Amino acid sequence: MRDSKMLLEALATIVGLNNVISSEVYLSEIETATYSTNQKINCVVKPRDKFELQKCIVLANEYEVSVYIISGGKNWGYGSRVPVWDQSIVFDLAHLTAINDYNETLGYVKIEPGVTYSQLFSFLRKKNSELLISITSSSKDSSIVGNIMERGIGTGLYADRLSNACCFEVLLPTGEFITTGFGNKSNAVSANVYKWGVGPYTDGLFTQSNLGIVTELTLWLMPCPDYFQLLFYQINDLDKFSFFTDSLQKLMMKGLVRPTVSLFNFHRIIATVGKYPWEHSDAISKTKAINKIELIKKEANAVIDVGLWNGEISVRGIDKEHADMQTNFIKKTIAPFIEKLVVYEFSKNEMLLLLNEDKDTVNTENQDEDLVKNFLIKKYLGIPSDNAIHQCYWKKKGEIPLLLDPDKDGCGLLWFSPIVPFQSVYLNKAINTIESIVEKYGFDPAISLQCMSERCIHIIASISWDREVKDEDEKAINCYKELRKTLNEAGFHFYRESTLSMIEPHNDNNYDYFLQKIKKSLDPKNILAPGRYIKNKNL
Repeated sequence: MRDSKMLLEALATIVGLNNVISSEVYLSEIETATYSTNQKINCVVKPRDKFELQKCIVLANEYEVSVYIISGGKNWGYGSRVPVWDQSIVFDLAHLTAINDYNETLGYVKIEPGVTYSQLFSFLRKKNSELLISITSSSKDSSIVGNIMERGIGTGLYADRLSNACCFEVLLPTGEFITTGFGNKSNAVSANVYKWGVGPYTDGLFTQSNLGIVTELTLWLMPCPDYFQLLFYQINDLDKFSFFTDSLQKLMMKGLVRPTVSLFNFHRIIATVGKYPWEHSDAISKTKAINKIELIKKEANAVIDVGLWNGEISVRGIDKEHADMQTNFIKKTIAPFIEKLVVYEFSKNEMLLLLNEDKDTVNTENQDEDLVKNFLIKKYLGIPSDNAIHQCYWKKKGEIPLLLDPDKDGCGLLWFSPIVPFQSVYLNKAINTIESIVEKYGFDPAISLQCMSERCIHIIASISWDREVKDEDEKAINCYKELRKTLNEAGFHFYRESTLSMIEPHNDNNYDYFLQKIKKSLDPKNILAPGRYIKNKNL
């Protein structure tokens, strides 16, 4: 790389001096994740629009320096803002916040990478829209485009984000813009409503990759249903768990339950609604299995009752009678396997009132029921919240701060997300593997099951710890590596990777070689996020 001082001066000429940041204190924050990392960053650049970004990418090619792109930078548990390679320049796209081409009738909007869930929610409220965002369990200030690029998942019918996005505007590593699908046709009236275009489908090339920077895309939004019901239940008899999941799969296969359907184990929910009872940690560590869970449940000061497994099924109808008919059939099918089933229901007017006022409109005599009902409906209405981030603080001692920043606060968090076929024989094997390895290292196996279709389940599991406790980082990384190795050997591969796996040597097979050839063609100087998903190898 040529003289770094000259590069910084050239970047400042493009984006302004205040948008090129190289102070040690600030860079140290960017270099901090929710697990141990060693990569150092040259500087952080904040372009004010996509054309400044384009000029910066051209400059990076000239200087042959690697660049790493972040949007919201809240990729907690997967690497946060830390590049895969050392000595990269981080480009923060938080200023790219344009929202364009909103269409209420067809249910779509075009957004740039800096648009957050909160920003889009506020935009829709100002339009008096009846369209809903499929929100994530991350921060309300996280990037929607960033999550789509990682093939993240959300809530409701549009939970599979990539399936509900199209027309990618992409800045290639060599500095040219392209638009995918029919977006490359200047007069295409269907560019925002048809994913495939004509010819090779290329959107997927730019997700979970380092082949281009998506600077804008079209996001499809869900319509608010006329009538909505939520079935919330517990499973406390593990002998019935397999029968339940197999019955659920049959319901989904017949189209009687629509994805996504979610289940959460005890540890996932208790970490969100309670605090680890450190004063009883010795007793907990000496207790096993169900007794351990009962002890934590008793002492963790959770605000709601939590079962071993907790699930939710959503039902949409044209009116109450239509919704009741669906719900009654589902209840009859799953009743033998569950406990504590509660059905929450909302008319369209109630949902629109909650959307536009964001007030607590529920008044029941049961406080637990009240809290659950509000949490669930706000989630399905796409009302952004930071509540789920509390799970990052499960093992942190002291009070949870008002401003949540897991990186800065020393929260340890690692996600591992294998895909399994929707059959209990596979599901049980994967869950048992996760639980046994995680508990062997002394962590709590927080697991959610996202039934994204009638054929597969995303297991979204994590471990959390206190990074300020000596040796916990090393123990967590060893736990992650053993989990990944064991699950992969069993055929359960992750749908999304952390930077820990990206720094491993490349696989020598034809598919990886194919990806490397594409990388070489689109990014001949290997400047864009080297090592991110596509392993490096000299061709």
